[in-house]
Amino acid sequence: MGNTPAARKLKENLVGPVVAMTSTFNEDYSLDLAGMEALTDLYIEGGIENVIVCGSTGEFYSMTDDERMRMIETVVRRAAGKMTVIGCAAHSGTAMAIELTKRCKDVGCDGVMITPPYYSFSGVEGMLTHFRMISDAVDIGIVAYFSGSVLRFPAVNGMVSEEWSCPQAMIDIASVPNVGAFKDASGDYG
Repeated sequence: MGNTPAARKLKENLVGPVVAMTSTFNEDYSLDLAGMEALTDLYIEGGIENVIVCGSTGEFYSMTDDERMRMIETVVRRAAGKMTVIGCAAHSGTAMAIELTKRCKDVGCDGVMITPPYYSFSGVEGMLTHFRMISDAVDIGIVAYFSGSVLRFPAVNGMVSEEWSCPQAMIDIASVPNVGAFKDASGDYG
């Protein structure tokens, strides 16, 4: 994994389950920030030590970037250091992911979860460039995430497999300085 203090700290903190939080909305589809506070309290009381906020389970794709950041900031503030909070900074392009990563760091996230750009990217080298540029731009631990939609890209399909040897592309991503963890949604745990 990455060798920066941010990567090492993230890796050390992510022990045990990591819960992907759902996001709460009001009946009119506006953000239910009081609901996010209550959910955060419930997780803390239940002994959950690590959460991901506004990932795909948290429906980031149905929010504006500002709404997403309000949800993330609400959880960070409510958790008050009692949980490791990973903000999802995945976006359709690198510059936008960098901006969200900066905002996650500014509100106090312990790390960010990043996918390759979720609409398209230029093969494995483009994906590596994406992770490297984010790592170079913001000093925060990164969880590299391979969601089901990303794994449908031919360049990535097969990177996560039941084979006991790690594909070179995964080794390359792990060497990005701020990458401290992987999240895999492929179902192939080899």
